[in-house]
Amino acid sequence: MENIPHRNIKTDNININISDILIIPEIFSSLMHETKKLPCRRIILSLNFNIITETLPVGVEFGSHGILDVITSSHRQKELLLDVMPYLKISVIEPMISPLFFEKLSREKDLQVSIVTNDRSAANRIVKFFYLKYPILKFVSFKHLAGLPQEVFADELEKSVACVWYDYFTNFGYTPLEAMRCGTIPICVIPEEVTDWMVKPEGGLTDSVIWCNNLNSIHNAISTVINTFLEDNIPIEFKDNMKQFDDKFSKENQKYQITTVFTDYIEKQKEQIKELLTSVDKRESE
Repeated sequence: MENIPHRNIKTDNININISDILIIPEIFSSLMHETKKLPCRRIILSLNFNIITETLPVGVEFGSHGILDVITSSHRQKELLLDVMPYLKISVIEPMISPLFFEKLSREKDLQVSIVTNDRSAANRIVKFFYLKYPILKFVSFKHLAGLPQEVFADELEKSVACVWYDYFTNFGYTPLEAMRCGTIPICVIPEEVTDWMVKPEGGLTDSVIWCNNLNSIHNAISTVINTFLEDNIPIEFKDNMKQFDDKFSKENQKYQITTVFTDYIEKQKEQIKELLTSVDKRESE
Protein backbone atom coordinates (compact mmCIF):
# COMPACT_ATOMS: atom_id res chain seq x y z
CA MET A 1 0.00 0.00 0.00
CA GLU A 2 2.88 2.40 0.74
CA ASN A 3 3.94 2.23 -2.94
CA ILE A 4 0.53 3.38 -4.20
CA PRO A 5 0.31 7.14 -4.89
CA HIS A 6 -1.90 8.93 -2.34
CA ARG A 7 -3.71 12.23 -2.89
CA ASN A 8 -5.49 14.60 -0.52
CA ILE A 9 -8.84 15.69 -1.96
CA LYS A 10 -8.87 18.73 0.32
CA THR A 11 -5.47 20.19 -0.59
CA ASP A 12 -4.36 18.56 -3.86
CA ASN A 13 -5.57 19.72 -7.26
CA ILE A 14 -7.29 16.53 -8.45
CA ASN A 15 -8.79 16.52 -11.91
CA ILE A 16 -11.91 14.35 -11.72
CA ASN A 17 -14.58 14.40 -14.41
CA ILE A 18 -17.87 12.69 -15.20
CA SER A 19 -16.21 9.74 -16.95
CA ASP A 20 -14.22 8.70 -13.86
CA ILE A 21 -15.15 5.99 -11.34
CA LEU A 22 -14.24 6.39 -7.67
CA ILE A 23 -14.22 3.32 -5.39
CA ILE A 24 -14.78 4.10 -1.69
CA PRO A 25 -14.22 1.36 0.93
CA GLU A 26 -17.06 1.20 3.44
CA ILE A 27 -14.80 2.14 6.36
CA PHE A 28 -14.28 5.64 4.90
CA SER A 29 -17.73 7.07 5.60
CA SER A 30 -16.26 10.59 5.84
CA LEU A 31 -14.96 10.23 2.28
CA MET A 32 -18.48 9.49 1.10
CA HIS A 33 -19.51 12.93 2.36
CA GLU A 34 -16.35 14.77 1.22
CA THR A 35 -16.74 13.53 -2.38
CA LYS A 36 -20.45 14.28 -2.61
CA LYS A 37 -19.98 17.15 -5.09
CA LEU A 38 -17.60 15.31 -7.41
CA PRO A 39 -19.06 14.69 -10.89
CA CYS A 40 -17.82 11.09 -11.17
CA ARG A 41 -19.64 7.83 -10.42
CA ARG A 42 -18.92 6.77 -6.83
CA ILE A 43 -19.12 3.13 -5.77
CA ILE A 44 -18.98 1.72 -2.24
CA LEU A 45 -16.79 -1.35 -1.73
CA SER A 46 -18.65 -3.18 1.06
CA LEU A 47 -16.97 -6.39 2.20
CA ASN A 48 -18.23 -6.74 5.76
CA PHE A 49 -21.84 -5.95 6.64
CA ASN A 50 -20.96 -5.63 10.34
CA ILE A 51 -18.64 -2.67 9.70
CA ILE A 52 -21.41 -0.44 8.36
CA THR A 53 -22.87 0.32 11.80
CA GLU A 54 -19.39 1.20 13.08
CA THR A 55 -18.67 3.82 10.42
CA LEU A 56 -21.98 5.44 9.45
CA PRO A 57 -23.59 7.90 11.91
CA VAL A 58 -27.07 7.08 13.21
CA GLY A 59 -29.72 7.80 10.58
CA VAL A 60 -27.16 8.12 7.76
CA GLU A 61 -26.98 5.65 4.87
CA PHE A 62 -25.14 5.35 1.58
CA GLY A 63 -27.97 7.15 -0.19
CA SER A 64 -27.57 10.11 2.17
CA HIS A 65 -24.28 10.78 0.38
CA GLY A 66 -25.82 10.31 -3.05
CA ILE A 67 -24.28 6.87 -3.59
CA LEU A 68 -26.41 4.07 -5.03
CA ASP A 69 -23.81 1.65 -6.43
CA VAL A 70 -22.14 -1.00 -4.26
CA ILE A 71 -19.69 -3.84 -4.92
CA THR A 72 -19.65 -6.70 -2.40
CA SER A 73 -18.07 -10.13 -2.11
CA SER A 74 -21.03 -12.52 -1.83
CA HIS A 75 -24.73 -12.83 -2.57
CA ARG A 76 -25.40 -13.19 1.17
CA GLN A 77 -23.75 -9.83 1.80
CA LYS A 78 -25.88 -8.42 -1.03
CA GLU A 79 -29.07 -9.71 0.62
CA LEU A 80 -28.11 -8.17 3.97
CA LEU A 81 -27.39 -4.79 2.37
CA LEU A 82 -30.63 -4.75 0.40
CA ASP A 83 -32.57 -5.59 3.55
CA VAL A 84 -31.56 -2.25 5.12
CA MET A 85 -31.01 -0.15 1.95
CA PRO A 86 -33.30 -1.66 -0.72
CA TYR A 87 -32.60 1.09 -3.28
CA LEU A 88 -28.95 0.06 -3.75
CA LYS A 89 -27.65 -1.34 -7.04
CA ILE A 90 -25.28 -4.10 -5.95
CA SER A 91 -22.74 -6.10 -7.96
CA VAL A 92 -20.97 -9.20 -6.61
CA ILE A 93 -17.26 -9.84 -7.21
CA GLU A 94 -16.05 -12.94 -5.39
CA PRO A 95 -12.55 -12.85 -3.87
CA MET A 96 -9.56 -14.83 -5.05
CA ILE A 97 -7.78 -17.50 -3.01
CA SER A 98 -4.01 -17.08 -3.38
CA PRO A 99 -2.11 -19.63 -5.51
CA LEU A 100 0.26 -19.97 -2.53
CA PHE A 101 -2.07 -22.61 -1.14
CA PHE A 102 -1.51 -24.89 -4.14
CA GLU A 103 2.26 -25.01 -4.08
CA LYS A 104 2.96 -27.91 -1.71
CA LEU A 105 0.00 -30.24 -1.96
CA SER A 106 2.25 -33.30 -2.07
CA ARG A 107 4.17 -32.52 1.14
CA GLU A 108 3.82 -34.82 4.13
CA LYS A 109 1.63 -33.65 6.98
CA ASP A 110 2.96 -33.03 10.47
CA LEU A 111 0.95 -33.94 13.55
CA GLN A 112 0.02 -30.30 13.84
CA VAL A 113 -3.30 -28.51 14.11
CA SER A 114 -3.44 -24.89 12.97
CA ILE A 115 -5.72 -22.38 14.69
CA VAL A 116 -7.00 -19.24 12.99
CA THR A 117 -8.99 -16.84 15.16
CA ASN A 118 -8.71 -13.22 16.25
CA ASP A 119 -9.84 -14.26 19.73
CA ARG A 120 -6.71 -15.29 21.66
CA SER A 121 -8.78 -16.56 24.60
CA ALA A 122 -10.66 -18.90 22.22
CA ALA A 123 -7.35 -20.27 20.95
CA ASN A 124 -6.24 -20.94 24.52
CA ARG A 125 -9.52 -22.73 25.28
CA ILE A 126 -9.09 -24.96 22.26
CA VAL A 127 -5.53 -25.98 23.08
CA LYS A 128 -5.69 -26.29 26.88
CA PHE A 129 -8.99 -28.13 27.04
CA PHE A 130 -7.90 -30.48 24.26
CA TYR A 131 -4.84 -31.58 26.26
CA LEU A 132 -6.95 -31.90 29.40
CA LYS A 133 -9.54 -34.01 27.64
CA TYR A 134 -7.14 -36.09 25.53
CA PRO A 135 -3.81 -36.38 27.39
CA ILE A 136 -3.00 -39.47 25.30
CA LEU A 137 -2.76 -37.11 22.28
CA LYS A 138 -0.20 -34.80 23.86
CA PHE A 139 2.12 -35.44 20.90
CA VAL A 140 -0.19 -33.29 18.75
CA SER A 141 1.09 -29.72 18.42
CA PHE A 142 -0.91 -26.54 17.82
CA LYS A 143 0.09 -23.46 15.83
CA HIS A 144 -1.76 -20.14 16.01
CA LEU A 145 -1.56 -18.57 12.53
CA ALA A 146 -3.37 -15.24 12.97
CA GLY A 147 -1.17 -12.30 12.00
CA LEU A 148 1.54 -14.31 10.22
CA PRO A 149 2.85 -13.17 6.80
CA GLN A 150 0.93 -14.92 4.03
CA GLU A 151 3.88 -17.06 2.90
CA VAL A 152 4.48 -18.32 6.46
CA PHE A 153 0.74 -18.74 7.01
CA ALA A 154 0.47 -20.88 3.87
CA ASP A 155 3.48 -22.99 4.82
CA GLU A 156 2.17 -23.74 8.32
CA LEU A 157 -1.33 -24.42 7.02
CA GLU A 158 -0.05 -26.81 4.35
CA LYS A 159 1.86 -28.98 6.80
CA SER A 160 -1.04 -29.23 9.27
CA VAL A 161 -3.38 -32.20 9.44
CA ALA A 162 -6.30 -29.93 10.33
CA CYS A 163 -7.10 -26.27 10.78
CA VAL A 164 -9.51 -24.94 13.41
CA TRP A 165 -11.22 -21.74 12.28
CA TYR A 166 -13.29 -19.59 14.63
CA ASP A 167 -14.64 -16.27 13.36
CA TYR A 168 -18.23 -15.82 14.44
CA PHE A 169 -18.71 -12.51 12.60
CA THR A 170 -16.90 -13.42 9.40
CA ASN A 171 -17.84 -11.74 6.15
CA PHE A 172 -16.64 -14.54 3.87
CA GLY A 173 -14.49 -17.27 5.41
CA TYR A 174 -11.18 -17.43 3.55
CA THR A 175 -9.38 -19.77 5.94
CA PRO A 176 -11.47 -22.95 5.38
CA LEU A 177 -11.12 -22.50 1.60
CA GLU A 178 -7.37 -21.99 1.92
CA ALA A 179 -7.14 -25.11 4.10
CA MET A 180 -9.06 -27.22 1.59
CA ARG A 181 -6.83 -25.99 -1.21
CA CYS A 182 -3.75 -27.42 0.48
CA GLY A 183 -5.36 -30.66 1.63
CA THR A 184 -5.79 -29.62 5.27
CA ILE A 185 -9.06 -30.60 6.94
CA PRO A 186 -11.04 -27.53 8.10
CA ILE A 187 -12.79 -27.75 11.48
CA CYS A 188 -15.03 -24.70 11.85
CA VAL A 189 -17.46 -23.19 14.29
CA ILE A 190 -20.58 -22.20 12.35
CA PRO A 191 -20.52 -18.37 11.96
CA GLU A 192 -23.44 -16.07 12.66
CA GLU A 193 -24.08 -15.58 8.93
CA VAL A 194 -23.11 -18.43 6.60
CA THR A 195 -21.98 -17.14 3.22
CA ASP A 196 -22.65 -18.51 -0.27
CA TRP A 197 -19.96 -21.18 -0.53
CA MET A 198 -20.82 -22.70 2.87
CA VAL A 199 -24.27 -23.81 1.73
CA LYS A 200 -25.06 -26.68 -0.66
CA PRO A 201 -27.39 -25.93 -3.62
CA GLU A 202 -29.99 -28.27 -2.14
CA GLY A 203 -29.66 -26.69 1.30
CA GLY A 204 -27.65 -27.49 4.41
CA LEU A 205 -23.99 -26.80 5.13
CA THR A 206 -21.32 -28.06 2.74
CA ASP A 207 -19.87 -31.52 3.40
CA SER A 208 -16.32 -30.30 2.74
CA VAL A 209 -15.95 -28.88 6.27
CA ILE A 210 -16.31 -30.43 9.72
CA TRP A 211 -18.82 -28.06 11.33
CA CYS A 212 -19.13 -27.51 15.08
CA ASN A 213 -21.87 -25.63 16.91
CA ASN A 214 -19.52 -24.07 19.46
CA LEU A 215 -16.00 -24.14 20.86
CA ASN A 216 -16.84 -26.90 23.35
CA SER A 217 -17.40 -29.38 20.53
CA ILE A 218 -14.11 -28.56 18.78
CA HIS A 219 -12.03 -30.94 20.91
CA ASN A 220 -13.95 -34.04 19.89
CA ALA A 221 -13.67 -33.07 16.23
CA ILE A 222 -9.89 -32.61 16.49
CA SER A 223 -9.50 -35.98 18.22
CA THR A 224 -11.57 -37.73 15.54
CA VAL A 225 -9.56 -36.16 12.71
CA ILE A 226 -6.20 -36.99 14.29
CA ASN A 227 -7.13 -40.61 14.98
CA THR A 228 -8.56 -41.03 11.50
CA PHE A 229 -5.39 -39.54 10.02
CA LEU A 230 -3.14 -41.86 12.06
CA GLU A 231 -5.16 -44.84 10.83
CA ASP A 232 -4.89 -43.53 7.26
CA ASN A 233 -8.66 -43.78 7.09
CA ILE A 234 -9.84 -40.33 5.97
CA PRO A 235 -12.81 -41.02 3.63
CA ILE A 236 -12.16 -40.54 -0.07
CA GLU A 237 -15.55 -38.83 -0.34
CA PHE A 238 -14.48 -36.16 2.14
CA LYS A 239 -11.23 -35.54 0.26
CA ASP A 240 -13.20 -35.20 -2.97
CA ASN A 241 -15.61 -32.77 -1.31
CA MET A 242 -12.67 -30.55 -0.30
CA LYS A 243 -11.59 -30.32 -3.96
CA GLN A 244 -14.90 -28.91 -5.17
CA PHE A 245 -13.77 -25.31 -4.64
CA ASP A 246 -10.39 -25.68 -6.37
CA ASP A 247 -11.43 -23.75 -9.48
CA LYS A 248 -14.16 -21.54 -8.03
CA PHE A 249 -12.18 -18.72 -6.40
CA SER A 250 -9.38 -18.52 -8.93
CA LYS A 251 -7.62 -15.44 -10.28
CA GLU A 252 -9.20 -16.08 -13.69
CA ASN A 253 -12.75 -16.16 -12.27
CA GLN A 254 -12.20 -12.98 -10.29
CA LYS A 255 -10.70 -11.24 -13.33
CA TYR A 256 -13.75 -12.23 -15.39
CA GLN A 257 -16.16 -10.90 -12.76
CA ILE A 258 -14.23 -7.63 -12.41
CA THR A 259 -14.22 -7.17 -16.20
CA THR A 260 -17.95 -7.89 -16.44
CA VAL A 261 -18.94 -5.57 -13.59
CA PHE A 262 -16.77 -2.63 -14.66
CA THR A 263 -17.69 -2.99 -18.33
CA ASP A 264 -21.28 -2.54 -17.22
CA TYR A 265 -20.36 0.55 -15.15
CA ILE A 266 -18.47 2.06 -18.10
CA GLU A 267 -21.40 1.49 -20.44
CA LYS A 268 -23.71 3.18 -17.94
CA GLN A 269 -21.28 6.09 -17.72
CA LYS A 270 -21.33 6.44 -21.49
CA GLU A 271 -25.12 6.53 -21.51
CA GLN A 272 -25.19 9.20 -18.78
CA ILE A 273 -22.67 11.34 -20.64
CA LYS A 274 -24.71 11.02 -23.85
CA GLU A 275 -27.86 12.05 -22.00
CA LEU A 276 -26.03 15.01 -20.46
CA LEU A 277 -24.66 16.17 -23.82
CA THR A 278 -28.10 15.80 -25.42
CA SER A 279 -29.62 17.87 -22.63
CA VAL A 280 -26.96 20.59 -23.04
CA ASP A 281 -27.43 20.69 -26.82
CA LYS A 282 -31.19 20.97 -26.36
CA ARG A 283 -30.89 23.90 -23.98
CA GLU A 284 -28.44 25.72 -26.27
CA SER A 285 -30.75 25.33 -29.26
CA GLU A 286 -33.74 26.81 -27.44
